[in-house]
Amino acid sequence: MSDPILALGSTSIHKIEALDDAIDAYDLPYMLLQVKVNSLVNPQPIGIHEIVAGAFNRATAALEEVKEAELGLGIESGILVTSFKGETKYIDLAAVCLLDKNGWSTITTSTGLEFPEYAVLSSKAANWQRSAGSYVVAEAKEDPTDATKFLMRGLFDRRDTLVMAIKMALLRYPNLKDK
Repeated sequence: MSDPILALGSTSIHKIEALDDAIDAYDLPYMLLQVKVNSLVNPQPIGIHEIVAGAFNRATAALEEVKEAELGLGIESGILVTSFKGETKYIDLAAVCLLDKNGWSTITTSTGLEFPEYAVLSSKAANWQRSAGSYVVAEAKEDPTDATKFLMRGLFDRRDTLVMAIKMALLRYPNLKDK
């Protein structure tokens, strides 16, 4: 009998590596297939509703694309906007959505990290078509998809923030397969 298939709705190396790490951490027998799908939200999602919707849309599309998959997983990063002591704060985090082919689902989130205001306002000026993270790392000539690594001085990266959220989603699945 072959391993059950978990379809990831992304081809992002950070997301693929994070899911691989989470599966390996628990020695789970899932075969990972990644598929390029559309989140159906802005390239820079703003607010928890849009972030969760993007993750759900990715998980749903992954299950639709990979018919033999038992599970679909979607990850969407975005910006939460809040006010603290009269100042607007911008927190980057990801939502993880895990769905099974029978309609079961769960949502988890990654650890959040405050992003500089200039980066979010620059993304807004670009009509949300470019991520705030890409503005954070632009001057440093770093990976435009990993502002976390830059802001955390290279000691912690985007993958690290995703692994725990993925582990939590997997552990919520009532039919989780063991080796």
